[in-house]
Amino acid sequence: MIPLTLRQAIRNAIEAEEGAGRFYRTLAERSADPQVREFCAKMALQEDEHAEHVEAFGKTLEDRPIPREADEDTVTETVPDWTLDEDASLEDVLKHAYRAEDRVRAYYALLAEALDGDAGDFFRKLAHVEALHVQEVAHALERFRSEENS
Repeated sequence: MIPLTLRQAIRNAIEAEEGAGRFYRTLAERSADPQVREFCAKMALQEDEHAEHVEAFGKTLEDRPIPREADEDTVTETVPDWTLDEDASLEDVLKHAYRAEDRVRAYYALLAEALDGDAGDFFRKLAHVEALHVQEVAHALERFRSEENS
């Protein structure tokens, strides 16, 4: 395996955020459940904003162009086959979103540990943002479960 460069790590992060936006947008478009559509549409917008932020900040770290494609080590949210069923429950979607967001958080945390200086700080911030997403999804899951039990 070729060592990961900062430029490629930034591209991978951009792709992870863009992939997350596609993930949530696909769920929002395919779900028959209005709660799923609302939650996923909101998350898609947040992920799109993150992708723009990552790209803009990444350009301040690297004075060369960022690669156009991610490498094979990119961690992105994907839509499993069961979620393409319009009957997927909000609980199922939230559980999958929780795992996906946490996987991306862990990826950024590893990059933060591997990189020094501003680059490490950059990926630490990204890991923190993803940790907030994990919390947001966990709270949504808790609210859903408490509503279901009431």
